[in-house]
Amino acid sequence: MILKPKITTPHPFQANLITEVIRRWDSGEQYVLGVAPTGAGKTVIKAFTAKHFADKDQVVVIFAHRDVLLSQISMTLAKCGIPHQLICSAATEKDITNSHVDEFGFTYCAPKAKVYVASVLTWVNRDISRLAPLVKCWMLDEAHHLTIGTSWHRVVDSLPNAKGLGVTATPLRADNKGLGRDFGGVFESIVEAPDMGELMDMGYLSRYRIYSIASKLDEVQLPVTASGDYSQKKLAAVTEEADIVGSAVGHYLKHGEGGQAITFVPSISYAKVVEKEFNDAGIPSVALSSKDPLSYRNKKIKEFKKGKITNVINVDLFGEGFDVPACSVVIMLRKTASYGLFKQMFGRMLRVFDGKPYGVLIDHVGNAGVHCVHGAPHDDPEWSLEPEIRKKKKKNAADIDEVTCSECGLDYMPLTNSEEDKVCPKTHGGCGHKELPPPPELRTCSECCLSYTPASNDPKDFICPVNVGGCGHLETEDDNDRTVKKLQIREGTLVEWDNSYLHGIMQERANVDRSIEQVKNKLHGQPHMVMQGVVNRHLKRKEAQRELREWITAWCLKFFVKHKIGVETTQNEFLRYFGVDVFKAQTLGERKANELTDKIKRNWSEL
Repeated sequence: MILKPKITTPHPFQANLITEVIRRWDSGEQYVLGVAPTGAGKTVIKAFTAKHFADKDQVVVIFAHRDVLLSQISMTLAKCGIPHQLICSAATEKDITNSHVDEFGFTYCAPKAKVYVASVLTWVNRDISRLAPLVKCWMLDEAHHLTIGTSWHRVVDSLPNAKGLGVTATPLRADNKGLGRDFGGVFESIVEAPDMGELMDMGYLSRYRIYSIASKLDEVQLPVTASGDYSQKKLAAVTEEADIVGSAVGHYLKHGEGGQAITFVPSISYAKVVEKEFNDAGIPSVALSSKDPLSYRNKKIKEFKKGKITNVINVDLFGEGFDVPACSVVIMLRKTASYGLFKQMFGRMLRVFDGKPYGVLIDHVGNAGVHCVHGAPHDDPEWSLEPEIRKKKKKNAADIDEVTCSECGLDYMPLTNSEEDKVCPKTHGGCGHKELPPPPELRTCSECCLSYTPASNDPKDFICPVNVGGCGHLETEDDNDRTVKKLQIREGTLVEWDNSYLHGIMQERANVDRSIEQVKNKLHGQPHMVMQGVVNRHLKRKEAQRELREWITAWCLKFFVKHKIGVETTQNEFLRYFGVDVFKAQTLGERKANELTDKIKRNWSEL
């Protein structure tokens, strides 16, 4: 029985990647790494690459390391109308074939098919001596696992006559090992699909909003293992001690907009706690892990897709390769030191479907602040097959800050950054005034929240005084921001992050800033009275925005200088004070813009 395939052709960007990979193979390369963001359809890419070989009557094997991914690959091949065989446990094979029957009325698993879907573990433990020499192409899901000496490498090494394609969204490892042939891996080159931001612009991925708060986890207690991520056992213990679950429910109700959610947690026991809290709040939820039978997981995932379940709480189950088109919310209760894992979790809520304006990330453990070092989460670093070496830029000891004399206004460069050398130079027309250090300002301890005045403005004196009931904590460089963020958490403010949501905001801001000629050109052909009315409203909105933006800039600058906190935290404080973020404010209409300007003016004297 043959049905018309649900997927008949790959998307153009997918087809381009497949074509380039084949060109690399034809030019003599053996193993190629394909990089495509989460949600770009890497399984579809593998399916049509497999079809390229199967149409030539050549054997192809697609590997995965977990049963949930084997099932997904098999279902995608079926949707593409590609018959295939399974090499996996009997129980997994039964579950997959049953899934075919439920979906299509028959199974695409065929005993003479040239395409195989194989479990890495099963392949290693079975006698494949007759099949291995016949394989002309292998493909491997989540190929960042493939380095010399691993089970994945044993699989690849058993196929001497095959070309290879590894696919991944993040070609880096938490342990910073390289994936290139000269660096402990096997790949010779990288072929990249459009990145996450480009796929958003094309409409293949949804835009997103991020709500993130300072982590309540004690990171000092979280050792990083040889894998490059936190110890799972320790992470689970520290997370369970933190008071997060209640706020997770509350913040989902506030920001999740009723969307289908995937929640990431560090342990099965914690998943059960989260499941109960959400269900008690009237949000249908289920906890799933690899310990549950595949048939049970498939059943619950179907219920999730049908909307019978709102929230799926999982333990490292849906991070890699899992496809849930209906998901619009990701809740992070699992902290990770791995950029790759963060991007995998983040990408779960970027699938596009009707009625979904954007995905929402609710980050309770501070992952976004740690891993979005390259800009917004849709901006990845430049990928390489070499080991990743992350170096923090150190300030050159010779870098000296320019000083403006408080007496005569001369700008000059002192000999050093020491207060002793900040003397206005008479030799350069200055007045000889020696700058006095400003008096120390009141500070708030980030540990015990005691307010105190330090001995000086030197950071070494920012010590919470024990003699007046303090805790003796010495502030670190980041404590200012952390103190304010703790206040934001206590006051119930979950901070929205700077993200691709800004892309739409910037487009709307550009719309506000259009010239009269641009407005008239867009209204070409409209009656004069209509055009004049639109132009008048546009001018009033533009003038209101001009004044508002001046006040926003002045308020943020005054707050930034007074409290000595970061730009991001200052923007968050603006949101806390006025109920709208600084970016959205710049797109308001005339009336709301004027109202916000008045609020800022009234607050000005209180700063």
